[in-house]
Order: sequence, then C-alpha cells, then structure tokens
Amino acid sequence: MIYLRKIHLGDSKFLFDNLQDSEIKESYKNLPSELTFHDVKNQITKIKYNCFVISLNERPIGLRYFWKIDKNLFDTGSWISKEFRGRGFGSLAFKEFIKKFQENSIFRMRPNNFAVENFARKNNFEEGENGFWYFSKINKI
Repeated sequence: MIYLRKIHLGDSKFLFDNLQDSEIKESYKNLPSELTFHDVKNQITKIKYNCFVISLNERPIGLRYFWKIDKNLFDTGSWISKEFRGRGFGSLAFKEFIKKFQENSIFRMRPNNFAVENFARKNNFEEGENGFWYFSKINKI
C-alpha cells in the first residue's frame, strides 16, 4: 500500500542515500556539490514547503513536495528511489497526494529530464507556457 507522510529528521539517512543518485540530485539546483549527512539534516529542519515521504508498506521509497504559488496553483515535484522506479509508484503516490486538495486545484511542474516528462504525460499533465506542465483536478479523477 502506498501512502504519504510528512518528512521528519528520522528520514535523514533515507534522503542522504537517495541524494547520491545523479538522477535525483540533478533536480536540486541549490545542493552543495559535496553533500554531507549533516547538510541533509539541516535541510530537513529548514524546509519551507510541504514535503512528504512516499512509503510502500512502511518502507520509504520516494519524496513528493509542493508549495503554493497562488490561491489554487501549486508547484509540485517528486522522485522515487532507483530500485522502485518504473513500477508506477510515482503515479500512485500522485493520485494519493491530489486527494487532499480542493476540486479546483491546479498543479504545475517543470520536467527537467525524460523520466519527469514521462510522468507528466502518464498523469494527464498538459504542456503549457515557459516549460511548465499543468494538471487540473477538474474532470481528471
């Protein structure tokens, strides 16, 4: 079973280990090139957006995060641990994630690699302006 829960300091090792993966690391533009475990713990305590661990039967397998841009507009992103990719867990987590929002919510993301663009296409995001892709809950669930 897939579920989401708020990230906490106990997730530091999981996050640190996954941030060694070049595919995940490329999504984070502001990370130091030599990331330490201490850096990760500090980042978790300073997070200014909503961040959830994606879990499969109690085991963390990824991260979903978002922040509010406007009244009903949210930027969002996610990643799945390497060993769990390609099995649809990112899409299942996204479906769980959007259940928590009002019907008129709109989510946007900017695909920065093939995997993210593929996720956007599979989950009914529509290509928009300035490289952003949009998903509206209306008529999509």
